[in-house]
Amino acid sequence: MLGNLPINLAAGLFAGEASAWARRAKRNAIAYCFIGFFGLTAWALLVAGSVAVAAETYGLPASLLVGALMFLAVAMLLAGVLKFFAWRRRKAERERQTRNALMAAGAATVVSTGIVRSKPLLFLALALGAGIAAGGFSLGRSQQGE
Repeated sequence: MLGNLPINLAAGLFAGEASAWARRAKRNAIAYCFIGFFGLTAWALLVAGSVAVAAETYGLPASLLVGALMFLAVAMLLAGVLKFFAWRRRKAERERQTRNALMAAGAATVVSTGIVRSKPLLFLALALGAGIAAGGFSLGRSQQGE
């Protein structure tokens, strides 16, 4: 019973930290939503105000065109940022897969070298390999007969 105490204690601490982290993440997400909403509202009012001021000087059609171009520029900028984040995420995933493949190849090399150096493990590996091959061969023959 006492042997599991450190594990239980660590699991409890982790669970407490995880729930605190989840609460913090939720609170931050809500705050960022409000920040984004108010920021976009301020941007829209700024563009609307600049269009109203520019309409007195350049006329309504020209100032509306400039305002629309400003919104288009912001939309293109946001799309570019999202594309960059997606590219970075794909790149990180490719690097993770490459790293995992290299680690698996290295582990296979180490294991195979250890098996070859040890005579009992070599015989065991050969017996397992022969058994798997025979099982696969007999399974293939039984499926052909159907």
